[in-house]
Amino acid sequence: CWPTCGTSEEMVKYASELYRRREELQLSIQREEPELRDREMLFDELAFWHYEASANPQYQALVKEIAQLERAIYQGSALECLSAPPVADLLYLAVPSGLLSPGELREDWGLLWLNQDGSTDVIRQATSHDCTAQERLRMLRAILSAEVHKLMRRQRKRQP
Repeated sequence: CWPTCGTSEEMVKYASELYRRREELQLSIQREEPELRDREMLFDELAFWHYEASANPQYQALVKEIAQLERAIYQGSALECLSAPPVADLLYLAVPSGLLSPGELREDWGLLWLNQDGSTDVIRQATSHDCTAQERLRMLRAILSAEVHKLMRRQRKRQP
């Protein structure tokens, strides 16, 4: 949930842990996949490694996580971008029951738990915002645009 719900400060601290883990995995790759070393380099200390070609699934997953986290840090998390200007009068996050607690969410957002039986529990009420019609329209356009892109991706996957 970091790239969606975290703040930039929290994510920077977490990113440093991921960078440390990436360095450990790169050392492991150097031992286990020596063929990834660029053969053009004369000196070991200047060697370039093609880590992106590694067969190590942990490394590949970590690189994706770091990229996602860096996007959130430098562009703001999805939640920060959404909540910066008031885009709705009431902002609620609906999640499966028990997934988030009220303390894990912005103070002005409401929290809904969606239960297995289809019912909904209001865990915390949202704070009311003054949202203009123009801001509401901007939010609706963003939602529609995201849905259109999602439909287009599905359509492309279905085509032979």
